[in-house]
Amino acid sequence: MLAVAALFVFGAFFVSTETDADSPGEKVLFDMGNGETIWSDASGMGSIDDILRRSAADSGLDYISSAGKITINGITETTIGASSTGGSLSKSGTTGVKAVSHWVPFKWDTGSGEWVKITDISAPYAGESLAVGFYPDGIAPVETPEHQSSWTMIRGDSHQTGAQDAALSDEPAQAMWTAEIEGKGAYAAVLSAQGHVFVKYGASSAPAQSTVVCYTMEGEKVWEFTYPSVMYYELASPAIVGGYIYIPTSHGYIFKIPLVAGPGDNKENVTTLGNKPYSSLNIEERQGAMPNVAGTLTGTNFNNGPGSLVYDSGVIYVGACNGMMYCFDLDLNLIWSSQMGGAAYFFSHTVYDDYIFAGVLNGTLYIFNKVTGSIIDQELIYTRTVSGREFGSVQQISVFEEDGKYVLMFGVSDGRGMSSMIGGLGIYEFDGSSLSKRALIMEEFGLLPNYVLPVENEEFKGIYFTSSKGLFRMDTKGNYELLNDLFIAERAPMVLVNGDTIFLQSYTRGEPLYSLSLDGSIIGEYTPDSEVMDFAMTPPLIIDGWVFSGNDSGINVMYGQLDPYGGIADADTPLAYT
Repeated sequence: MLAVAALFVFGAFFVSTETDADSPGEKVLFDMGNGETIWSDASGMGSIDDILRRSAADSGLDYISSAGKITINGITETTIGASSTGGSLSKSGTTGVKAVSHWVPFKWDTGSGEWVKITDISAPYAGESLAVGFYPDGIAPVETPEHQSSWTMIRGDSHQTGAQDAALSDEPAQAMWTAEIEGKGAYAAVLSAQGHVFVKYGASSAPAQSTVVCYTMEGEKVWEFTYPSVMYYELASPAIVGGYIYIPTSHGYIFKIPLVAGPGDNKENVTTLGNKPYSSLNIEERQGAMPNVAGTLTGTNFNNGPGSLVYDSGVIYVGACNGMMYCFDLDLNLIWSSQMGGAAYFFSHTVYDDYIFAGVLNGTLYIFNKVTGSIIDQELIYTRTVSGREFGSVQQISVFEEDGKYVLMFGVSDGRGMSSMIGGLGIYEFDGSSLSKRALIMEEFGLLPNYVLPVENEEFKGIYFTSSKGLFRMDTKGNYELLNDLFIAERAPMVLVNGDTIFLQSYTRGEPLYSLSLDGSIIGEYTPDSEVMDFAMTPPLIIDGWVFSGNDSGINVMYGQLDPYGGIADADTPLAYT
């Protein structure tokens, strides 16, 4: 009776000003500010605050508002950075720059086609789509009611899940378009936002220049941006935050470019480190770039600049070849830097809760405080002596919560890039202050790719990974099983689509893209009838029925379902290098 009476009063109070949110097309977006987004239907009647609260509950989120401030899942605001201690691109410390993120509400303005900030969530709901994003002021979500899908960093979010929620087409696979640039390959992940895809091409022949191209989904070129680079090592993937794409370069820069307007005819829209215009620096001479050497490092060194970018809570995190971990605000002002003892390679690092988990090319695992960059703990995981020198690598780290601790799972190797001979897998625990080893397995698998695939459902919690001996899965306790012995030479990160299907891009020239069930069975395959075929080290992108597959020559694009699997399981030999 109390609930009925309360509902009656609620309805009577707003009867003259409310708009019912149950009509088709009205959506609410929750953008977590780390690559994770949740779309919900707007429903019911009341104030904007009421609509947000109901939509949050429908999405499994804990939403509280008080005095105009929004709290979701216990988080109201974060501040990254601290008072200056002399930090710079070559010296560890903080710079005094800070980034403050909080939950910002928006409404969709159909006239301008933009998100507009809401100043009063107690106002009556007027029927438009809404959003709440965890960002600094001035940054709006990149997803829109017209384009509700995006892929904004190499693994999709700062947790490195590699999980894509995708609308899949019922149509048979059809080749749609290809793209290539002579002397260049697509070594980085293809990203997508607002109905466009962004492809980064690295130089494979002189002159050493790389190019980023923005295409429509249908393959029409919108803009391109060319810049100096290092031959073969333009491997790091960009990130998309708000209305900008941030591009890491092997020459030691990060470039910021508007998604829609592009770089401009004379690169006038491009800025870089320190919020400096492109035109103000001698880019060829690396003026203002990250130094290639910032400290004494052990292990393998590559002069490949910054690695793949990760954004979280209004900042960008990236490791660099000089052994630094950097944190930048969204204008590319340095917030903090922290020196490690080995070079960071091209892959991205994991941001989870208050921590950054990073491995480098001297076989060491580091854990940072994400606010100040201070190193909380570090552990030498694995090294191998070659010609009197110590080599090692800790690769991308997947994080799970278990029994009040964090369980870290990651591949390791002897850290010699494509010349690596030894590999394995580590499992460590972190209790918020120190690391402890659960398992280090160096005899069973051989070499692993740089990225493993975390999977967590009712039946399983752990990682899937390919290795020299096939496709395995291992739970957080260290129990493992071989699922498929065909996949022994893959280097591209796998992706998990809709929680139940793995998409795996073969490394070997001319081999297919596969889809697999979680038991390792091959469901589908697709080999484009295309001259743009080469070795592949980048993950496929599956989005809105489209499939984008990059390789060392360019990209192939198809639309529809992968073809039913054609029986390669009966072959005499596994998929291997050619």
